Amino acid sequence: MSTIIHKNLIPKDKRIILHDNKALNLISFHTSDPTTINDWFQRGKKPILWDPKSWELVQHTKWKLHTDKDSSVISVEACVL
Repeated sequence: MSTIIHKNLIPKDKRIILHDNKALNLISFHTSDPTTINDWFQRGKKPILWDPKSWELVQHTKWKLHTDKDSSVISVEACVL
């Protein structure tokens, strides 16, 4: 089974935000500026906010997060279907 790695383009210093006393990771494969996306949304119980176009790329696949030592999402590895 082959996979593709989608790099999270949000810079590390802008990738983790605080909302309601919760640290959330932002993921976007399309933009490095999180202020250009108005409709971040959370899928599942993980504290991750996806940009909708990025979620569309992985939502119907099996995928795995790659994080750094600070639990910041560096990339997402998705199976090619």
